[in-house]
Amino acid sequence: MNRLRANDACSRSEWTTVDPNAQLVNVLQAATVLLLAPLIAGVAARAKAWTESRRGPSILQPYRDLRKLLHKETLRPVGSSRMFVAPLIVAFGIYLVIAIILPIITAYPL
Repeated sequence: MNRLRANDACSRSEWTTVDPNAQLVNVLQAATVLLLAPLIAGVAARAKAWTESRRGPSILQPYRDLRKLLHKETLRPVGSSRMFVAPLIVAFGIYLVIAIILPIITAYPL
């Protein structure tokens, strides 16, 4: 058996090299996941309606709902601090990190 010692493993250059396209692939993966998530939700809603013998919404309905939501007026209570908006930003950041870390398109995560 050809076993490596613990300090030999860290010195191997092939373990420390990073694919130069890995960052681009991770960004494309996150964008793909975030853009296709509403489509998957639309297909699931359509399939659920089909199993219940009804027509159901269009598979593009979640995109229409998102467009409508993003064009709404932003309402903040008078006197509210930045902590009113911070949880929304943190939640989106968590979803973005999950989309980057999970290896969905590629075999390797971030």
